[in-house]
Amino acid sequence: MTVEDYYRRVTDVILDLTEVERADLEGKRRTTEVVDARWMIVKLLREAGYYPTQIAPVMKMTVRQVQSIISTFDIRLRYSDLIFRSNYEAASKILRSN
Repeated sequence: MTVEDYYRRVTDVILDLTEVERADLEGKRRTTEVVDARWMIVKLLREAGYYPTQIAPVMKMTVRQVQSIISTFDIRLRYSDLIFRSNYEAASKILRSN
């Protein structure tokens, strides 16, 4: 499966769970919900084995931004609210079961 195909699959799951609009996710909005959704997508793509250099173009980010998200995700997860954690865990479970 290509990174673009898996990105669409992960994005669909995250959009369903978070109720964030696709236009907001792909645009420049920086609300907490949108940023959380982007972070979850990056982390799930990395867990699927894709490299930051593969993730950055599909997320329209720099490689450095992707690396920063990956390196600080666990800290953010630990100190975030319950919604972020539960959405991430639910998305991870859905993607593993498919």
